Amino acid sequence: FLQNKGNRLNTITFFSGGKYMDNVIIYARVSTLIQAEQGYSIDAQLEDCRKKAQELGATNIEEYIDRGKSGKFLERPELQKMLYNIKHSEMKYDALIIYKLDRLSRDSMGLAYIIKILQQNNIKIISTDGAHYGTNPQDILIMQMMGSISEFENALRKERSIRGKIEKRRQGKIDKVK
Repeated sequence: FLQNKGNRLNTITFFSGGKYMDNVIIYARVSTLIQAEQGYSIDAQLEDCRKKAQELGATNIEEYIDRGKSGKFLERPELQKMLYNIKHSEMKYDALIIYKLDRLSRDSMGLAYIIKILQQNNIKIISTDGAHYGTNPQDILIMQMMGSISEFENALRKERSIRGKIEKRRQGKIDKVK
């Protein structure tokens, strides 16, 4: 529905319960240094996330960006900083805005850890594709299933890459398979 806040007219989703999401976090990530150096993917993620924050009427936005960091591992500087701030800051955040859920983690256990911290702090996850994940059991189950699918896709991609390298080695195009 539409609601007027001051001079702004904003669309508020059913998810926000009719209240503005004043304090939001944006998290963006790309896996490879090539993506990070070219900047296209990060720029697109941030543009979409900022647009979503504006739609939600956010007045305080904190951004955390990991460049060239795999989603398979939680040892990402900006992710760790974000989680620390969520747990220890006096700021109460309303939502975490992401481009897609797999930007948080491509490991089901890692995603479960992140979800638990967000759940403990009553922070909703909003994806720029329109998906909203709350802290209720159904949303958590869906996020965990999606995390498992991302982990599976990552394993398949790795398997195909290794097969391709083995074939290139067999053809003499590369020296060794990593």
